[in-house]
Amino acid sequence: MAFDTKLLEIIACPVCKGKLRLDKEN
Repeated sequence: MAFDTKLLEIIACPVCKGKLRLDKEN
């Protein structure tokens, strides 16, 4: 589970940042 959680964090961080950037641009 810890391994899966770490992968989710690695994948989710760039996704969240990308969403924040899109929100700021719009």
